[in-house]
Amino acid sequence: MATPKQTVTFLYDPDEFEEFVKEWVPTQGAKYDLIERQGGAGDHGIDVAGFLTQAKLEGEWHNYQCKQYKRDLSWTTAAQEMRKMFVAAAAGHFTVPSRYVFVALTFAASLKRLISKPSECRAKFLEDLSTTRDKLVTKLDDDERRKVKELAEGTDFGIALAEYLIRPGGSGCAGVSRMAAAVAGVGALARLPTRRQHDRPCCCDWPTSA
Repeated sequence: MATPKQTVTFLYDPDEFEEFVKEWVPTQGAKYDLIERQGGAGDHGIDVAGFLTQAKLEGEWHNYQCKQYKRDLSWTTAAQEMRKMFVAAAAGHFTVPSRYVFVALTFAASLKRLISKPSECRAKFLEDLSTTRDKLVTKLDDDERRKVKELAEGTDFGIALAEYLIRPGGSGCAGVSRMAAAVAGVGALARLPTRRQHDRPCCCDWPTSA
């Protein structure tokens, strides 16, 4: 029997996973004016955006960063995505989102600890920003790097970061039945789409080896 993580990994390619997240976002309680998928080359670290006003990226919005990894989502990967967002925001492409949500199958313990301590998370991000060899940052001039640093320093990481986990539940095809969410310390629970909603084969239907 496939595990919940294996089931989501097998049934969705990266593009489909982002589409799945776009469909799932409205269940999270926020009243969005519009939800758009923006993932792809040059997405500035935005996979799915939830706009709370008609101003869209110029107003209040939430960023959903989708990571369909078999391995734990690590701080290294998360920080890289956050750098994309801060560099683009500092360049005036959009305002900093009021919620930054990593949607992943599982998280490294070190990342979870940092997310739960916003001041430490910001300090770690700034420390890495000063030493990173990420070309996205190293190609910036001194003034551009200063703007990125000041923007990050002025951001409340407790508001900007969130965490979503997929957990096992039930038996049979319920292996992908529930997603537990913790956003800015507030617990929430949402059901994942069933195979009837997506018309995809269930893990229970897969042949098993003898």
